[in-house]
Amino acid sequence: MHRRILIVNPNTSAAFTARIRASVRSRYAVECVQPHSGPETIESLYDEILSTPPSLELMLNPGRPFDAAVVACFSDHPLTHCARELFECPVVGLLDAACATALLLGDEFAVVTTSPSWVPLLRHGIARLGFKDRCAGIASIDARVKDVLDDDMVAPRVVEQARAAGADVVVLGCAGFSSLRERVEQELPGLVAVDPVSAAIHAVEGLLDQNLRTSKNSLYATPRFKPYITDRQLHEKRLFEAAYDREGVSQLPSAHDSSDDAVLLSYDDYVSPPPPQ
Repeated sequence: MHRRILIVNPNTSAAFTARIRASVRSRYAVECVQPHSGPETIESLYDEILSTPPSLELMLNPGRPFDAAVVACFSDHPLTHCARELFECPVVGLLDAACATALLLGDEFAVVTTSPSWVPLLRHGIARLGFKDRCAGIASIDARVKDVLDDDMVAPRVVEQARAAGADVVVLGCAGFSSLRERVEQELPGLVAVDPVSAAIHAVEGLLDQNLRTSKNSLYATPRFKPYITDRQLHEKRLFEAAYDREGVSQLPSAHDSSDDAVLLSYDDYVSPPPPQ
């Protein structure tokens, strides 16, 4: 059977999903999806946490089988770690794949990202993943994530920061930068640029080729599922409703929504799905 890779863009931006989909080249069947609820773009740890439950619901949909997954956010996103707990198949994030790829290409790497708020988040993520000693620095183009799909505006800033980084390899630190690799390398001869979407796709392809899976011996042991709603979940329901209201979303999707892509069940009626087989 032909193997399938699921790419999950954790934000709700259709434009971002289209950009990611357009950059994918794979010999496997690839599906690129996004949740219908949550932040439109991910600019902070708060946004990462908000985007995780609806994205997990997408992945747990039994009508969407996959053999490997990519979490298409350039960060140490909690969705990556949650999915590794829930699934045995390989799950790869953009940050870990891009940094690992960069280390195969030069002595050190730098990251060019979007807004200044991402600099400390990426610094902590890179350190936690074990790449700190070979990261030459993290630079920002001082732009919000929602603005980076304008290549003509973004490309000169990325080139400027990549030139200033002085590293052997520059990692393009946003899924929205996936179209800029050739332009950066053309304007900066000798520099190697890593597109994180391509790096993640090729990483999961390699893991599939080797028939490797996520270890369940320690950190990513499958959690026990709780079959009924708890007081804590009721409290979380109120927190999420307040957060989505602040984002301009009037209400959470109904538990009775019949669409295939309804991703976040109402916490009033929520029952945890069975563990994946």
